[in-house]
Amino acid sequence: MAWPMRLGFVTFDCPKCSGHVAVDTENELIVNDSGPYKGTQWINDMPGYRAKAFTIKANAA
Repeated sequence: MAWPMRLGFVTFDCPKCSGHVAVDTENELIVNDSGPYKGTQWINDMPGYRAKAFTIKANAA
């Protein structure tokens, strides 16, 4: 992704998720929950680290 090295946020919405839901960047796990999920989490809140990609693990379309 092209977000610069500055504080930001990402919103993840998965109303049909069941089981474990995880969203992470190369540097931090920003969502770690189960079942349907909707929320907003900060990114780039650790000095010197920039989120470049997200990995999403969820049991839903």
